[in-house]
Amino acid sequence: MYYATKYLRLSYTSDRANESDSIANQRDLIRHFLADKPDIQLVDEQIDDGYSGATFDRPSFQKMMEDVKSG
Repeated sequence: MYYATKYLRLSYTSDRANESDSIANQRDLIRHFLADKPDIQLVDEQIDDGYSGATFDRPSFQKMMEDVKSG
């Protein structure tokens, strides 16, 4: 069994009050990818909506990496 965190990111959204369509699309792509992979169990979802991918200084990415390090 593999344990995984769903990590979703988008650099910019004009409406920060609502989740972007791109984030919703990424969530659907991951759900479809995992549909036939019973050996992968999702344990968490982390979202950095409105953060650049040019740096790893993103709150949810850092939380995900802390979770990996702590097992």
